[in-house]
Amino acid sequence: MVRHGLRRAFSVVELIVVLAVLGMLASLALVGLQHARAAAMRTRCSANLQQMGTAVHQFASNRRTLPGDDGSFLLQLLPFSESAAMSRDPHVRDREELLRRTHIPLFTCPADAAPYIFEGSSNGYAGVNYVGNSGTWFIKTGFDGVFRYRAYGPPVSLADIRDGASNTGLICEALRGDLSFDRLRSNLQTNHQFQYPSELDDFASHCKSVPPSDAIHGWLGDPGSKGTPWTITNVCITLYNHVLTPNLPSCFNGGDVVSGAATVSSFHPRGVNLLYVDGHVAFVTDRIESSIWRSIGTVSDTRR
Repeated sequence: MVRHGLRRAFSVVELIVVLAVLGMLASLALVGLQHARAAAMRTRCSANLQQMGTAVHQFASNRRTLPGDDGSFLLQLLPFSESAAMSRDPHVRDREELLRRTHIPLFTCPADAAPYIFEGSSNGYAGVNYVGNSGTWFIKTGFDGVFRYRAYGPPVSLADIRDGASNTGLICEALRGDLSFDRLRSNLQTNHQFQYPSELDDFASHCKSVPPSDAIHGWLGDPGSKGTPWTITNVCITLYNHVLTPNLPSCFNGGDVVSGAATVSSFHPRGVNLLYVDGHVAFVTDRIESSIWRSIGTVSDTRR
């Protein structure tokens, strides 16, 4: 006799297999969402850089030079950015302390979860994720990048960029300091000062070898100054250099800031977004050869 309407129940093994498949599908979906979120953040950061590139060229067209040392280059770009209204307020321009405490969304990358404004050694000042190219290494080449201190020469013009606007870095990403002593968020301090141009590679290797327990080994520097405050011009704050390739430590040179290694960094997988002088943005892998990275950092003609 055939019985109708009865169904065989799942066995324990079949149930386990189904749950395992569902778990795998959920994991794949989660990974896909994480990749999509990371890609969206990278795109947003790239778009910020492109807007800043437009502002730089508007500044250059208006002033005949690139931003100089009248406050940070970011401060000088305000009138040419989406935050132009703030720069036109006569009360704000005369009160730099207020600007220091003001978060400018264009100047921060959503991939960096550090507080935009935090109390501590930086006194509640706002930070940024975009830093200007000051060159290779001060002791060896001076300020041979796009941005420099006024004491070391007049502002750079587009005509000064002899290596080509498409070959020279302008603005890149850097993680903001958050007082955590994270290797990529802090300006560490080497326990030896390098003083000669021939010591560039030695200094780079020394900074790169910073031990994990940096505070114990005498590498304690400044955990809150990277990108903060955004209104002033200084190496390791709003200026970076090409001593080290992306996503390696930043170091004061035995206490000297100007000749420090100001290294770019980000939480984008395996690299950083870099805005070139001609306005295009490229993703630079942290495995880029040091010689190529340093050639991107100078306005001099590296093809000679």
